[in-house]
Parts: sequence; C-alpha cells; structure tokens
Amino acid sequence: MRPYHKLRTELYIGGYTEPLLARRLRIGTATVSRKLNARSPWTLAECYQVMDLLGKPYEQIPLIFPRDGRNEESACRH
Repeated sequence: MRPYHKLRTELYIGGYTEPLLARRLRIGTATVSRKLNARSPWTLAECYQVMDLLGKPYEQIPLIFPRDGRNEESACRH
C-alpha cells in the first residue's frame, strides 16, 4: 500500500489534486509529492491546514497522517 493511503483517499474524495493541494498549502508540487511519498515530513501546521481543507476533525490527524505515512495495519502487510 502506498504511503498516506487514507490521506490520498480523502484528497481524491474532496477533489484535491497534488497541484491544487500545493497551491492551497503555498508549497511546491514537488514538495507535496515528497510528503505524500513519505520522503519529506508534514509539518503540524500543514496537517491542520489539510484537515481544515478536508473538513475533518483534528482528532483524526493520527489516522490521516500516521507516523512514516503508514498505519500499523498497512505496515504489517508486505
């Protein structure tokens, strides 16, 4: 499973492409790509911004932004 699977799903449902997300976060498209592929960390401020964009409660940050981009369930699969 790709890193940040839940985030990718929520972005898709919300109609957010990588370029649109980059514009909303005021960062480069390449930076968004690195973050979505767990090559660069998300800042806490970016997490809050994304949660606001998606209309999700902040309590879901650990679900949407799991450590290293993978939750325990997906980390166990090979």
